[in-house]
Amino acid sequence: QHILWMLEQVSENHKDTLIRIPLIPGFNDQPGDAEGFAKIFAARMTGRKIPIELLCYHEFGKAKWEQCGWEYQMPAVHVDPERVKEFESVFKANGLRCVHT
Repeated sequence: QHILWMLEQVSENHKDTLIRIPLIPGFNDQPGDAEGFAKIFAARMTGRKIPIELLCYHEFGKAKWEQCGWEYQMPAVHVDPERVKEFESVFKANGLRCVHT
């Protein structure tokens, strides 16, 4: 709740706000997740038309973990481009605006 409240405050005071949602396979990339995100943002951001960008999981940070001596525990996975399109369709159906930067 606190994060959503902060997002509301930021979006009211900064018109160039961009919501970025990382899609992580096995964590938040299922169709029900798309509906959940859309429901929350459509209800909380009514009339604001804040752009949302979906970010596909990647392993760019894996080398940093290894440099720190930490074990990178995420398996090699990827987000299907069709899944991203599904999320965008759900968001658009709920009046949300998706962007690609």
